[in-house]
Amino acid sequence: MSSDPSPPQIGETVSYFAELTDPDDDSTLEEVELELEYDGETVYQESKDMSGHSDSAEWIDVFVPDDTDKWLNASFTATDTEGDTTEEELNYFLEDTPPEISIEKPIDNDIYKNQLNYEFDVISNNDAVPDQEFNCDIEFDGDLVDNVSGSGDSSFSNSFYPDNEGKDLEFKISCTEDEYGGTAEETVKITYDNTEPEIDVVEPEEKVVYEKTNVPLQFSASSEITDVSCWFEIEEVHEGYECGDEVDVELDKVGNHTLEMFAEDEAGNIGSEVIDIETFFENKISVEDSETGYSIEGFEATFTDEETGDQLYRKETNESSLKFNTSELLEANSVELRIASKGYGTETINLDVDKTFELDQTFELNPAGLHMEIFDEQTNSEIKKPAEIMFMNSSKNSFYGFGAELIEFQATDSPENLNNHKSAWDGDPDTYFLVDGNAGYEMTGEVAITPGKNEIVIIGDTIDSDNYKYLDEVELETTGGTWETIKEDFSDEQKFVIEVEDGNSYTGKIRISGSYGGTHSDMEINNIYANNLNPPSKNYDELEVTGDIEIQVTDSGNNYPVRTYYTNIDRFSTVNLDTYLLQDTEGIYVQVEVYDRSGQFVENAETSVQKQFEGNWKTVDQKKTGSDGSSSFFLDPNANYKAIVNHPNYVAVDATFSPANYQYDALELVLSEDRDLGFFNMWDTISTKILPDNKTVYSEKQDFEFHVFDSDNELQAFMLKLKDGNNETIIQKSETGTPSGGTINITKNLTNYEGQEIEAVGEFIKNQTTYRYRRNYRVISRWDEGEYSLSRALTDLDNELTDLPKALIAIFIPLLFGVGLGRRIHRTGGSIVILMLLGIFTASGWINPQIFIITTLAGLGAIIWR
Repeated sequence: MSSDPSPPQIGETVSYFAELTDPDDDSTLEEVELELEYDGETVYQESKDMSGHSDSAEWIDVFVPDDTDKWLNASFTATDTEGDTTEEELNYFLEDTPPEISIEKPIDNDIYKNQLNYEFDVISNNDAVPDQEFNCDIEFDGDLVDNVSGSGDSSFSNSFYPDNEGKDLEFKISCTEDEYGGTAEETVKITYDNTEPEIDVVEPEEKVVYEKTNVPLQFSASSEITDVSCWFEIEEVHEGYECGDEVDVELDKVGNHTLEMFAEDEAGNIGSEVIDIETFFENKISVEDSETGYSIEGFEATFTDEETGDQLYRKETNESSLKFNTSELLEANSVELRIASKGYGTETINLDVDKTFELDQTFELNPAGLHMEIFDEQTNSEIKKPAEIMFMNSSKNSFYGFGAELIEFQATDSPENLNNHKSAWDGDPDTYFLVDGNAGYEMTGEVAITPGKNEIVIIGDTIDSDNYKYLDEVELETTGGTWETIKEDFSDEQKFVIEVEDGNSYTGKIRISGSYGGTHSDMEINNIYANNLNPPSKNYDELEVTGDIEIQVTDSGNNYPVRTYYTNIDRFSTVNLDTYLLQDTEGIYVQVEVYDRSGQFVENAETSVQKQFEGNWKTVDQKKTGSDGSSSFFLDPNANYKAIVNHPNYVAVDATFSPANYQYDALELVLSEDRDLGFFNMWDTISTKILPDNKTVYSEKQDFEFHVFDSDNELQAFMLKLKDGNNETIIQKSETGTPSGGTINITKNLTNYEGQEIEAVGEFIKNQTTYRYRRNYRVISRWDEGEYSLSRALTDLDNELTDLPKALIAIFIPLLFGVGLGRRIHRTGGSIVILMLLGIFTASGWINPQIFIITTLAGLGAIIWR
């Protein structure tokens, strides 16, 4: 038995079908009857004749059910010819209430990415037929992604990875009960976006170095499905950002940075871009001549870490300015800047470095040469008296005189005012001359004016531009006793320049005169200065005596005994020499004697006597010992001094002393020989040594050692110091608590001192007395070691020979090798040898340029002519 549809549906015509068989061979089917009841009432009844031996029957479109929750019962009765009957029923409970579907996930109109989770409930027991079975299809964007079955009320959950992305995509669940009822559908629309936003970076650019700490930033981001938001991170700091905006990112320091840019869409997809950037302050160093103010073309700048000595940055330029990146200096907290230029003294500046370090500065370089100051040793003030200076080297002397002195005054005024003038003059004749009335006046001084331009300065406490019109003239006294006017117009000047012809100088009287009137009354003229009272300050090319020189200083009035200084003046450095004079009434003579360990006098030892001024030791006099090993010094008996003895064949030694203790007995100092091996034994109980033994050290990291041992075990402390050419301490290390002594090791990078002389000082204290050993080194780089060795050999030989033997050697050696090579092997090679060797000897001062030219031509002629 069956129906069509099966089961019958409300509102649809139903038909029935029956298939019959008769198992009894003695009878045949006669009829079959269908009785149809709907909600307990018969609505259809009809019999089908089966006598034709048909085995099936059908009732087409017999009824249309029109209501729900009612039974439709079909009874089939089959009868054969023997009167036997068979009954079958086909019953349906008609209901069209579909199951209820509730989708918990995903949420309608929400946005999702990655794995899509879903959860839903099916309520099937919502009708008259409990626990009906059902099937559910899960679809996403029209594609079947899952199928589940159940009965009654059930819950389901699962997940899947969608293939499609976009907006308003349908997630649909369709559930159908198997036997009764209808089909239920539930749909939500979602946005599914599983793609990271794309970021388009406008700036900053990769591998671009940005000046200062402002970095331009602009980037945009896009997603085809959802909106995006942006931000960036730098220095581990999260910063909000409106996509596409142009902004400046402020960094708190210069250097290397990692900038990360992010964009996030509404689904939570995050795109990113990373750019490594470098920021710096574009520092600028400019150099100019301190005298002319003109730019200096070509210099070298070196930055060194003050703590480690490591070189951080070094650059040469042919321009007058140099730009460089700050970030290279950030490894240090403090740096030393060294600026060097040929023909100028090296300038060293100490700088503190922090994250905002920026340098834009013009530095002045002093031309290579000599600048001197003369001080009174007792007052540590400049001496304003006329002075005399003698410069001497092995072949030449040069005299220089300078200064001015106010020696008298004359004035015309009332007797009362004249008394005022006289009282002021007598009270302090070196200080001021007072004009306080309607009178004329004149001042007379004594000056020493050197060849060339000289500056005359009138110093006054209350002189202003309105006062100068009352200065009438300045005159110099001639050799015949008359006065020559050198200045008349004083409209608004305080100083003026006069020029003395080269080869001449003037020492004599200078007179200033004038009349004072009007309402002004207190005009003070302190002094008249000639040549601005400056000691010699000359560039290298202006100096008549250079190289290793001896300088003797005294005053023109012979009130100060001569003091001596040794220095070296070359075209690559500026010598700033402070000299000190002691009045002849304030000192005593002290004899210093220098011996070696055997008790023999040491000749030609350089003894420097120093005194402390404001905490710094300054040289006040220098002498070289004679054949008796002694030298004499005029010193203040009430002061303390330090004697330092240097000799190329001995270790330097110094001692602190009071002249009052050595007025009648000499101060004796013993030098220890400088040997390659062993220790230097200065006393029976003390042995010391400073390493390395070389006369040169390398500019990279260099090791120094100071060994000191005392067999008496009475050492209180010992120390090793490195000092530069300005006597400034580079590095030091000390040891206490080991009375027997020990070893101190120091490692220092000397790149910043390349080409300079440094000093290693080994110091120890015993019996409350301080003793020092010294070794001098020249700092070189490895590549110029050969060049230095040749230069040193020439210098050592230069000290031993007179001019004639040196000249003969300088001529003979180049000709011997050059002519021999040129005539026998190679002309060009021989010519080069002659030029090179003669050039070296000329640069070393063994021969002059004229001999160089003559010898070169002679050598080349000998090569060419065979």
